[in-house]
Order: sequence, then structure tokens, then C-alpha cells
Amino acid sequence: MKLSVKQMFSAVCLALVPGLALADYPEKPVTIIVPWSAGGATDLVARTVEPVLSEKLGADMVVSNVTGASGTIGAAEAARAKPDGYTIFFTPQGPVTIQPQLRNIPYSLDSFVAIGRVYSSPYMTMVVEDSEFATMEDLLAATKERPGEINYAFTGIGTLPHLALTATQQHVGVKLKQVPYKASAEAAKAVLGGESHVMTEQQQTAQQFEMRPLACWGAEPCSFYPDVPLVKEFGIESVVEVSVGFYAPAGTPEDVLAKLNAALEEAMKDPKLVEALEKIQISPAYLDSMAFDQRMRAEVENNRSLLGEVGLTQ
Repeated sequence: MKLSVKQMFSAVCLALVPGLALADYPEKPVTIIVPWSAGGATDLVARTVEPVLSEKLGADMVVSNVTGASGTIGAAEAARAKPDGYTIFFTPQGPVTIQPQLRNIPYSLDSFVAIGRVYSSPYMTMVVEDSEFATMEDLLAATKERPGEINYAFTGIGTLPHLALTATQQHVGVKLKQVPYKASAEAAKAVLGGESHVMTEQQQTAQQFEMRPLACWGAEPCSFYPDVPLVKEFGIESVVEVSVGFYAPAGTPEDVLAKLNAALEEAMKDPKLVEALEKIQISPAYLDSMAFDQRMRAEVENNRSLLGEVGLTQ
């Protein structure tokens, strides 16, 4: 088939002008990769944000749970996705700021470009409502009396719940039995079912699974549980807080990123999303792409220090 001079000129322009071919983005559904299983803390927020973000972007969105290896399988899939705006990544900082410092994996923070943060939340140590441990003091006393017998459910080596466990053991001089699960929902169900005694997770998990918090890992009291004591009151000096947001694969065109950034900013200002997040005990804490990127690069250094503090790195 012969091309006219006009067709040939148009083809050359498309090839020479970056992003011109994507001027109509989005033209098809966008996949949101979540590196934890359905029903977990991160997944719950992703599915709460998705309908409003979809509306602002003007495209259908589908949440895809790609789980395993402390979030790194989903992160690796997101990193190698085609950088065209049709695959984005919703994650806490662990898979992108902690895991690359612990293991040989095919990506780093530089494999992604930040779109924006949705929220930040401290972790809480929690038990079932009828637990034998009425307080954090009870739990710590039991771990000293029964070393290695109290089961601690968590989401894998190098995750923030694992850092909380390691900090507790080092700062207080106790020993818990580590019981890893693939996701926070599985860990919570294990505690509810009596397989494990205690877990540490994002504060919304307490409401989601009707659990009772014993201690807050924030620098300040947990917003939805202001009467829950801080871990520093028990001699644990570490702060464990999470920042959760959206990323795109590195190399995504600037015009596509601009549309994603604008859609997320609009979504985070929408009263119906703010209300929906607060119902699941999430206080929105939006950061734009630049501020979120700066925060995560600082987290790489913060986490390196914390990992060294608890003996997970040299």
C-alpha cells in the first residue's frame, strides 16, 4: 500500500514528537497493581480510591492483586510494565524503599515515577477483643515469661510489621515466634482464628477486623485511637509509619503523567472520597508527585537507618 505525502509527513511527526501519539490518553482501561492480596489494608484503600480516580481520569480502572515475596512480585511486575499509563502501581513504601536494600531484586525506587501520595498512617500492635492480653504491658510481660511462645503474625521479612517486631525484641529484650503470611488480611484472620496471638498493622485494620489496639507506633498518637499509648512509653524508640500512594513505571510520557497527577489531585479533593476514606479510618494526606518523590527518597535513607538499627543490614 502506497502512502501519500501527507500520510508520510504525519507518520514522521508522530515519530519525532514524544507523547503525540498518546494525546488521547486514556483510550482503554487502566490497571492498578496492588502487591498484596484482596481484603488487606492496602487493597481496601485502593478499591476505595479507584471509582473516584476513574471518574476524574475518564477511564475504567481495574485493581489487580499481584502478591508474594513481601510485595516484591507485584512491584517487579509494575516496574517492567509498558510505560504508557495503562499500568500504575499502588503501594506502601516497603516494596520500593525497604526491599531493594534487603534482597537482589530487578527494580529499585528509580524504576518508578511518583504520581502522588494518598495517605500516611502509623502502625498499631493489636489483638482480638477477647485476648488474654488486656494491655501492651500484659503482652510484653507474657513474652518475657514465655519466650518464643507468643505467635506474632506479620507480612514477611523486611516489611514494616517485621521491623516493628524486630524493634520490640531488641529494645525490650523479648522474643516472639515469627509467623509470616502473604498479606495483612491473612495475618488478621490468623489472629482472629487463634493461630497467632498478636499482629502489627495499619490502624484501619483494627476496625476492619474488629481487633483491639494495644499500642501505636506513631511519633504522635494514632488519629482514630488517640487514647492508645505510644510504643515509646514501653521503651521502644522506633517510629513505624507508612506512606501509601501511586507510581507509574519509569519512562511514562510526561503528558500522561500530567493527566494522572491531575486526576489524583482532583480525586483527593473530592468530598465523597474524603468521606469514604474516613469511614475506613484513613485520614487523607495527599502529596503531589514532586513532594511524594522527595518523601520516598528520604524514606530510603530513613529505612536504611532503621534496618541497621534492628540488625537487618550491615
